[in-house]
Order: sequence, then structure tokens, then C-alpha cells
Amino acid sequence: MKKIIVLIIILAMLVIPPSFSAIAIQENKSIVGPELHVGVFGASILMPRRAGFIISNNGDATILDIHWTFSIKSVSNDEINISYAGEFESLGVYDGYMYTTHNVNGFGFVTLSIISTSLNAGEATETIYGFQIGRFILSKTYLLAWY
Repeated sequence: MKKIIVLIIILAMLVIPPSFSAIAIQENKSIVGPELHVGVFGASILMPRRAGFIISNNGDATILDIHWTFSIKSVSNDEINISYAGEFESLGVYDGYMYTTHNVNGFGFVTLSIISTSLNAGEATETIYGFQIGRFILSKTYLLAWY
């Protein structure tokens, strides 16, 4: 019985420390360079009658020359077809840019899409579905824009 306990202790000493060091190595990964990240949201209690997007830089370098296009379109017909476009020069490390609109009115299923491109961080897109009721878009809220 003592031999089994000693064998288990020796195996535990050989297995557990390498597994912790492998986990530590995986957690220490960092993003080198800029990382363009986008999120789309619809109306919520915090932002009633608003829909929009967030662009952020999760990397360790500034993103340059960012262009974006945000659209809200009906799924089944062309009743709602709104697009906004813009650009800005740079987005620093861990900075963000948010755009909201309340100029949407209609009824039915809609798609909310953001397409963002940059000079040095590539392209990021996201599309979500929602339901438009008058001036409200029921979809993923501001707090859940990244999930």
C-alpha cells in the first residue's frame, strides 16, 4: 500500500509542474501589432432607440487610416435600407470609437452590419440579426456587443 502512495506522489510531482508551466506559457501570449475589433448592437434600456457599433484596437500598436460602413437593412423587403460611412485617421492602443444612430423606423427582421478596414490592421466585419419595431431594434445590446 505504501508503494502505491509513494508512486502516486512521484507521478504527481512529475506531471503537475509541467502542466502549470504549459498553462502559464499559453496565458502570456500577447498581440504584436494592431488588432482591429468590431461589435454591433441594437437598442437596449441603456440606449433606447439607438443602434450602432464599436471599433476598438486590442493590439499594441496604433491602427492607421480606418474606414467603416455601417448598414441596417430589412431581411425580407427593402422597407429599411440605411447605410452610414465614415473614416478617421488613427486609433491608439486600447482606444475605441463608437457610433450610434436613432434614424431608423420600420417593422420586421433586419440585419445590422459593420465593415471596417484599415491600412495596417486588415479588415473586421460583424453582422447580427434583430427585429425592428418602430424606432426600436431588438437585438444584441450594447453590453453584449463583443460576444
